[in-house]
Amino acid sequence: VPAGAITDPEESQGATTVLEGLTYRGAGHRDARAISDALDSLGVQRGGGAELEYTTFSAALLADDLHKALE
Repeated sequence: VPAGAITDPEESQGATTVLEGLTYRGAGHRDARAISDALDSLGVQRGGGAELEYTTFSAALLADDLHKALE
């Protein structure tokens, strides 16, 4: 995502890092544990980080499991 730490407003430095960290904290009807368990059950290896110019999200999984992982 082309929005890294360099885009953080002066008064909110670190916001991009916080937002990237919140990604796996839960959404909708799933909390952090439910998201983690669902991805783990598919064998998804995931990562990400906030860099200077970009925020990255990555995952390694079997192609057949892609649609399930995106649910």
